[in-house]
Amino acid sequence: METPYDAELAILGELERILRSRVTASRDHAAGRRAPQRSSGDRRRGSRRIPAAATAARRVAVLTALALLLGATAVATRALVNTDRDPTLRTSQAVQIGHGVVGQDAWRLTVYRRHDQVCHDLLAAGTLASSCDAPPSARGVVIDGTLTPTHRFVLGLTGPDVAAVEVRDGDNRHRAVTHEAPTGTLDQRGAVPQGLRSFVIVLRRPADQRASTVSVVPLDGHGRALSGAETVCSVAPPTATCP
Repeated sequence: METPYDAELAILGELERILRSRVTASRDHAAGRRAPQRSSGDRRRGSRRIPAAATAARRVAVLTALALLLGATAVATRALVNTDRDPTLRTSQAVQIGHGVVGQDAWRLTVYRRHDQVCHDLLAAGTLASSCDAPPSARGVVIDGTLTPTHRFVLGLTGPDVAAVEVRDGDNRHRAVTHEAPTGTLDQRGAVPQGLRSFVIVLRRPADQRASTVSVVPLDGHGRALSGAETVCSVAPPTATCP
């Protein structure tokens, strides 16, 4: 009786059939063949012929190892992509939560789920800021950014208690209001955590990148700081101190 295989791993059944046919063919070939007599000269030179059974055994060993390798790879791959049985492994579709144009630099911000994390992609003028992090707390903020030849893009995903942020660019202060992230369509449901808010602020890129460090302070609805300033390391000058 043949061992049944998972329908998604049908290649293992095919490899088993190949192995069985190879072994049968090698056995029949060895049984119907007589080893030729070697001359005394051959014996003196120490030449020998490898038995057909040994050759077949080597081929079977190689094919078996290949079957095991392919099987393990297929099982591991299926475990990574099969998310229906374990919701914590589910990856959602991406939801666009912001877009705009500054000068000649167009940008687009999308978010999606990966495992228990919230991921963001900020595409701006051919550059990309991308990261996956734990969802921000109610008063927290996850910041990132990217540089284009003329601008510094600073983005943040925040919790529902963060009404605005203060972006500090050296001695300059900029205020950005956060916006509630849209939840997307039914097909994209689950990509955006409940209460998630976001902001994108665009700053001019100085000619001397060492001129300033950009940091972000989350604010509540009354303009009060919810935590200390956090440096945007992805747009920081080389001299900045980043974790």
